[in-house]
Amino acid sequence: MSASDVTNTGSTAGATVAQLYALHPVQRSRRGNCRRSGWRVFQRTADLQPGQTQSITLDVHMPDLSLWDESQLKQAVYDGPYQFGVGANSADISGSGTVNVTGASTPQVKYVTVQPDQVVFKPRRQRST
Repeated sequence: MSASDVTNTGSTAGATVAQLYALHPVQRSRRGNCRRSGWRVFQRTADLQPGQTQSITLDVHMPDLSLWDESQLKQAVYDGPYQFGVGANSADISGSGTVNVTGASTPQVKYVTVQPDQVVFKPRRQRST
């Protein structure tokens, strides 16, 4: 869970969407110290008057941090430092921090795909005209 204050610093009333991005330890090793990630959580603010501040909370759940582990053929949450950044978008991060994640999570089935061993197609009989 991450709490952030969002302040309207402009001269016009308006709303924005606060976005929290996570960078996994595995992604960091593959892509360098990049803040962009496929995972994010976001929340729209209320319409704020100029100078008005709203505190928002962005929840992060362990399964949200999982990546597909090809060697184990399952989703996995890797131990290590996760970088989090909050901002209006991934190119405009206004705050960041690092959280060390350790432990284990209980896997939960989200989707099941069933495939038959074989499929037999039988041609239709032609009608005689």
